[in-house]
Amino acid sequence: MARYLLAATPVPGHVTPMVAIGAHLAARGHQVTMLTGPRFAARAGVAGMGFLPLPPAAMTAARPAAVALDRRPLPRALRRWQRGRAEMASLFVTPLAAQHQSLAAALAGTAADAVLVDVGFTGALPLLLAGGPRPPAPGRNLCPPLLGGPRPAPLRMAR
Repeated sequence: MARYLLAATPVPGHVTPMVAIGAHLAARGHQVTMLTGPRFAARAGVAGMGFLPLPPAAMTAARPAAVALDRRPLPRALRRWQRGRAEMASLFVTPLAAQHQSLAAALAGTAADAVLVDVGFTGALPLLLAGGPRPPAPGRNLCPPLLGGPRPAPLRMAR
C-alpha cells in the first residue's frame, strides 16, 4: 500500500478534516503519518496514523498580535486593515520557514509516496516552488459557505 504524509496547519478547523482523510486512508491499509501541532497527537493516534509534531516556531499564533491594534483613535477601517495584516502574518508568514524545515525533515525521514497539504500549511510553498524531485503534493481546502444569502457581504465584512 501507499505511504502518505499529511501536513496540516495546527488549528482544529484545519486538522479535523485532515484527520478524517488520514483515518480513511489508514482504514484502507495505507501507511499515514500526520505532521501538525503536538496537541493533535492523540487524535492522529486514534485515527490509526503515525504522528510527527511541529516545533513551536511552526505554530500559528493562538491570539494574533493584532489585538493590540484595536485601539482608538485610529479610524475603524484602518484598524480593520491593520488587524487583517497582522493576522495574515501570524497565521501564514511567520510559521512558514519552520513548517518547511519540519516538512523537509519529515520527507527525508519517511519515503512518502504523496504529501497531502492543508491549504493553510504555507511551509509547503518552498517545496512546491523548488522544482527538484519530490512526491506529488496535492492541496486540501475545505471552505464553508461564506454567504448567508444572495445579498450579505462575505466573512463579516459588513460589521
